[in-house]
Amino acid sequence: YLKTEITKNFKDLDDIFNHAKLLNDGIDGSLKFGYVGSAMQEVIPNILPKFRKEHPNVIFSFNEMDNRMQIDALLNRKIDVGFVRLERVPRGLEIKPVFKDTFSLVLPASHQINTSNFKDLNQFKNESFILFDRSYSESYYEKVMQIFDYSGFSPLISHNTVNASSIYRLVENNFGVSIVPTSLKLGYDMGIKFIELKNIPQRTTLKMVWNNTNSNPILKNFLALIKDM
Repeated sequence: YLKTEITKNFKDLDDIFNHAKLLNDGIDGSLKFGYVGSAMQEVIPNILPKFRKEHPNVIFSFNEMDNRMQIDALLNRKIDVGFVRLERVPRGLEIKPVFKDTFSLVLPASHQINTSNFKDLNQFKNESFILFDRSYSESYYEKVMQIFDYSGFSPLISHNTVNASSIYRLVENNFGVSIVPTSLKLGYDMGIKFIELKNIPQRTTLKMVWNNTNSNPILKNFLALIKDM
């Protein structure tokens, strides 16, 4: 207990000194973000311009991290805000839904199925699937499995990874097909195509997480903006 409290107090002092230095340099403060890849496609680009308009002298830093790394970084206050795909977080962290997304099927560009002849996922029950690994997010993985349950078959899973670009590269090279959040189709230029799965009930929710003991005054301003959106 004593070691934890001493570490926390030193971290508080470090934050105060860093903030004072930024103020001395004419900067109001800084915000450190962690995020899963899809957050940079839709959510972060929509939120930050509004915040920057009101707070132009704030420095932002960004680090793409998996869900587990973000939680550790938030608990240790190495980042201020995380964007994750998790259902629950440890005590001491706050979580808020910010974007609900559909899922999309990812196919090689040359695949015979396209938006005009796609009927349902059963057309792919004999295909190999490349999915985000369970370690990426247990709850997200279960949500994807629910899609297969809803479609009435168990998938043939050939590869698991925690990286979207790896999934797309494998799909592009005909190692299988995949299912990802629809927002992840933005920002990639590969030999793949997407079919949005609009007619299934499953959705995935991107959530914002922060540490409620974080004393960064810029974080408080950022949270105030989010609550008004």
